[in-house]
Amino acid sequence: IQEAQASKNWKNTIELLEKHRQHEEAQEELIKGLVKLIQRGVHHNVQSKRLLNSLIEAMNTFGSNEGIQCAGMQVLHYISDKCDGADGAMWVNVIQIIARGIAEHGRDSAQLQGIFLFKGFADALRNQTRLRVTVRKARGIETMIDLMVKYTKVPAVQECGLTFLEAMASDNQGMKTIQSK
Repeated sequence: IQEAQASKNWKNTIELLEKHRQHEEAQEELIKGLVKLIQRGVHHNVQSKRLLNSLIEAMNTFGSNEGIQCAGMQVLHYISDKCDGADGAMWVNVIQIIARGIAEHGRDSAQLQGIFLFKGFADALRNQTRLRVTVRKARGIETMIDLMVKYTKVPAVQECGLTFLEAMASDNQGMKTIQSK
């Protein structure tokens, strides 16, 4: 934890996230540290895929830790604003995390963060053909529809899902996939 608190930059923090994978408190400190870097305007120039991997792993491993979920959503939001159609499969993992986070953290701020994040992610999808293609090829539409079916009783998941599908329907292939599913 001391090591986590002492970390002051993206590169070092990502290395520590990888090093302390199973340490819940350290992960929470590190991810909250990344939020502080974002708030201070310290830009991230480390490969997004590596950062996404670590974040996805922490958010999956410590699903009930609200600190990790909330801070993680904020960092994902930051990455989604900067994403350029990186690995589509990664973004499918992100979709699952957001939808699950919204469903399972219904009474706390992780849900709100998730909704904001989805809006940002959908904007990126609308504006970037390449990102839509990679997410579509990675079966993102099918994943989202499955999650909407799973969380039928969670209005926020339905709302986010529709925002996502609307963004993915910006091209014919996306529209066809949605209709066939």
